[in-house]
Amino acid sequence: MIYNMFLSVVFTIILLWEHTTAQSQLPRRSPAYNHSFRYPLPILPTKTPLATFTNPKTGISIDFYEVKITPFKKNFFPDLQDASLVGYDGLFPGPVFEIERGRETVVRFVNNGYRPTAVHLHGSYTRATWDGWPEDLIKPGYYKDFYYPNKATARTLWYHVGDSIPDGIGRFSLTRHLGPRRYSDDA
Repeated sequence: MIYNMFLSVVFTIILLWEHTTAQSQLPRRSPAYNHSFRYPLPILPTKTPLATFTNPKTGISIDFYEVKITPFKKNFFPDLQDASLVGYDGLFPGPVFEIERGRETVVRFVNNGYRPTAVHLHGSYTRATWDGWPEDLIKPGYYKDFYYPNKATARTLWYHVGDSIPDGIGRFSLTRHLGPRRYSDDA
């Protein structure tokens, strides 16, 4: 009971402090941007496999891709300086992978960057070996192959560095569902 009262008092003090400091700060202002709707939306390229292999046990095709993790500079807005980024194949957010459901893929990520990094996939089941947790680092000059079975229904997936370093690295992957939709396909 005393502990709960203590926590209540502490939280009240924190909220009051945040409220008073927020009011004493200057309002945030962004520089004027005079180029609205003057430039086309960039469309990212679709990645194509370097090779296709057939699994001798299952007879299923496995597409092989290679993606280079590379530092580069990019200008996002005219009249502003370039941003330093790390991206996939020198792109931000990176190339799009369009993959049919059930088409297995192996993606080799080559780290041409300046520090160790990890790659993590959101939106689909991935076995722990290829999940890219923060300590699963790829050292500069090394690579790691990631296997993805792509058995889930159609969806948008998203890759990013798994080491919580905000370099702006990320990419999208689309899994297409061909044929009629069934409720049993949700697994």
